[in-house]
Amino acid sequence: MSEKKNILVVEDELMIGLHIKVDLEAAGFRVIGPVSSVEGALSAIRDEDIDAAVLDLKLYNEWSLSIAQALADQNIPFLFLTGSRIGAMADRFKGVTILCKPIMTRTLHRHVQEMVEPQIQPEAQRRSA
Repeated sequence: MSEKKNILVVEDELMIGLHIKVDLEAAGFRVIGPVSSVEGALSAIRDEDIDAAVLDLKLYNEWSLSIAQALADQNIPFLFLTGSRIGAMADRFKGVTILCKPIMTRTLHRHVQEMVEPQIQPEAQRRSA
């Protein structure tokens, strides 16, 4: 990773959020947050240059789906990290990665890295482009 990628972390449990922040910074990312509310996350999306995001699905008494929609509207990749049960609400964002807490550090690193790395095209596709 040549330049540090900016990762928004949205997590309402401070200790978990700080753990994610430390883990991602150790892997070479710049972390924005942890942010613990929908309002704070939407503000960060407006004000910061974000390359990807890790969203806790449930924040206190609200869901992070409006944050996910704001990210999707700007084509910013994101994943959900949750300790909550998931169901029909996730259908709105089919194809988005949902990781369950507790999460292993290397698993989180791998998924975040996949979100920020440019997809490498096979040689045949590059020649025809």
